[in-house]
Amino acid sequence: QERGHPGRGDRTPAPAVMAAGRGSDRERFFQRLESVFFPRLVEEGFVRQGRTFRRIRTPLIHVVECRPGSNGEWCYLEMGAHLAFLPQQGGGEFSSATIDEPGCVFRERLVGDGAIGGGGWAYGASEEASFASVKALGSAWESAGSRFFAAHQMFPDDYRVMLDNADLEQARAIELLVFARIASHLQRKDQALALARLGLERAAPAARSLRAQMRRFIEIEG
Repeated sequence: QERGHPGRGDRTPAPAVMAAGRGSDRERFFQRLESVFFPRLVEEGFVRQGRTFRRIRTPLIHVVECRPGSNGEWCYLEMGAHLAFLPQQGGGEFSSATIDEPGCVFRERLVGDGAIGGGGWAYGASEEASFASVKALGSAWESAGSRFFAAHQMFPDDYRVMLDNADLEQARAIELLVFARIASHLQRKDQALALARLGLERAAPAARSLRAQMRRFIEIEG
């Protein structure tokens, strides 16, 4: 029997048919988000721009970004929090109106029951599967999503707590620089210098840009 010819015993879907199926699954999933989940974000104070949502409470900026996976079968819900006085991650010109999730200094992917490996939310191959996936995403938002943004609700109070409770033994060099900058903004000069010096000790020799930023910070603060 020849493969790929209908009616000759081969029942493997052609690639074009599979792609079309994934496209309709995605469309159905996002229609469900449009009717159920996205309005919830707007009700909670987020302003929509495409599939990116921002909530600005100066100097706090909250970002939620719905990012389709590259395989066409699921999407990710990325969450970010940023402070307007901090440089954005990756460099570039900062604007609270345009910052996206990768630019935030605090980031987390929404995961929960119903998510697949890596935190993806499956589009679902049927109406029922799509409904269940969106429902699970909404439940995860109520729990894990609320926990993430609860730590970034009030400035400066939440960040005083963050600095006081930070696990410095586990903190990476770049996180220590963020903590140092926050401490400086809160007029905690001694703590800011101590954090930056610890970060400089911990930064890899190859991280030249990061090390230069820390040296500059220590020079200015000292």
